[in-house]
Amino acid sequence: LYDYFQEWQVSIHGQEGVTCVDCHGGNPKAMDKGKAHSSALSQARAGAAVNSVNIPTTCGECHDELFESYQKSKHAKLIADKKQDKQGPNCVTCHGSLNATRLTVNTVQKVCEQCHNAKSGNHAEIPAEATHLLNEMRAIRSYRQFVERRADPAWAKEPVEKMQKGLSDLAITWHTFDLEPIKKQTEVLLLYSREQRHAVQGAHAPEAGSKAKPDVPK
Repeated sequence: LYDYFQEWQVSIHGQEGVTCVDCHGGNPKAMDKGKAHSSALSQARAGAAVNSVNIPTTCGECHDELFESYQKSKHAKLIADKKQDKQGPNCVTCHGSLNATRLTVNTVQKVCEQCHNAKSGNHAEIPAEATHLLNEMRAIRSYRQFVERRADPAWAKEPVEKMQKGLSDLAITWHTFDLEPIKKQTEVLLLYSREQRHAVQGAHAPEAGSKAKPDVPK
């Protein structure tokens, strides 16, 4: 358990004060081992917060917008369908549990291929498509950082905020796992972000330190 504790301690959950009890249940004030652990010893039971079926609801207590989006997905329906021989993917499948991570262009394909591969015949094209879309999200983040660093702050404030909000909205849409609306939303935001970068590169936006009046593109 020492390694398990260390992993939690350095995680975003540990830093935000999310403790063992918040996910596993139990009574941290009890001195008796059985009472302290209580339901934590029965994670496999249907009602346990970290049972694979219940993990989305548990995570959704904090990540409510992402949970609402996930509930619309086919992944969520696979978990809810008791007739399925195998459970569908939940939050932990993509993000891990304690030291939660965000999927990147280097990791998303391997995760998606667990279910979507040529052998299963289950939409084997999805891992490559997901990788491509995440790569475009990475480009958007890069454009946002470029504008934020290179343009005058007064000019850059509005486009940077718009790009950041677009990325946050896109993250929510990603949790539907419906690639068509994700693609459309990504294309619009990518085009806008490129326009802002070109405005800075083409001297249509004042550089950082300039006293020129801001002229934010519409």
